Amino acid sequence: MKVKQRGFTLVEVMVAITIILIALLAILETMTTLAFSHMEVKNKVVAVNLAQSVDTLIESMGDVVVDYSGSVITFHDKDYSTSDLNKWLPVVLAMDGDTYYKEIHIPIQGVTYTVKAYARASTVKSLQPSERFNTTRDLITVLYVISWKGVGGAQQQMSFVRRYYKRGS
Repeated sequence: MKVKQRGFTLVEVMVAITIILIALLAILETMTTLAFSHMEVKNKVVAVNLAQSVDTLIESMGDVVVDYSGSVITFHDKDYSTSDLNKWLPVVLAMDGDTYYKEIHIPIQGVTYTVKAYARASTVKSLQPSERFNTTRDLITVLYVISWKGVGGAQQQMSFVRRYYKRGS
């Protein structure tokens, strides 16, 4: 009489282990993708905060008055291409004695962000309700460019634009 054995065959065990490994690899890949996405979003949030900080610095210099339109907005306007910056003037962001810095390097949590600002002036008709319609004012447009090395060492960049009315214009 043959005795019936209990348990799993080697083939069944190997198939079960393979299925478990495939599921674990899929979970690990998803977690890795989420971690990289989180780092990219964190870097972009830091870039926005840096742009707002530099914007506040420029606003406090007293040369310009903030347009009533509000805060720094993400830059998507084709007219202000960062590849054609020769039409823009660099803005001095810091001074140390006789040395003027047109870019600032700011290390935050292992990432070094480079902040640059460029400006361009133009004359526009005022749309302020308190002014006469034919009044013109000097409008200063400031372009902020924040760059850093992203995940995998690729160069990342965000640009923002802000418009100011020149004080006294």
